Amino acid sequence: MWSIAAYMVICMVSSLFRVEDGPTFRNIWYIYNCLMSIGSGIFSIVGFCSLVSATSDTQITSLWVASKYLEWADTVFLTLADKPIQVLHYWHHGTTVVLFSLAAMDDVMNNLGMLLNGWVHCVMYMHYANPLPWRYARFITCGQIAQFVLILLYYITHLDRFGSNDKSTVAASLVLSYLILFIHYFYTRRF
Repeated sequence: MWSIAAYMVICMVSSLFRVEDGPTFRNIWYIYNCLMSIGSGIFSIVGFCSLVSATSDTQITSLWVASKYLEWADTVFLTLADKPIQVLHYWHHGTTVVLFSLAAMDDVMNNLGMLLNGWVHCVMYMHYANPLPWRYARFITCGQIAQFVLILLYYITHLDRFGSNDKSTVAASLVLSYLILFIHYFYTRRF
């Protein structure tokens, strides 16, 4: 849970600064988005292969969880560019490290999360680097909603596997909160 406090500190510190929106800043942000898209795509492929082979690699899982820390740079870039940030963004980025740390305890849930979340983030970061026409951007949000629905369906249909422990309850609650917030975002956003 210390990760939530660390994320809050990063948000507060980055809010003290502003960067002029020039070509250097935009190029750095562009490169970041391209690298995040590639990395997310690789994790998605690894998640798929791990699901098919019914295996899991703890080193890959550790890298996957660590990538959620790297995503905090999204908030830093938005803050430095003085872009508006919604509660959804803060909540999602502040808690995904917790979620994926909990998901890492179950191989199937971890690999399914890596596959689905990696795929959605691959497309999302590609969109951030090279924006899609506005009318297509909503499909990224639909993909995010679909991943949460699929994860919750897997969780519900395998309750006997997870039991009723605090960790699985926290993980399911986080995914449910993301689902609710992304549905709200979808319906309030003018696509």
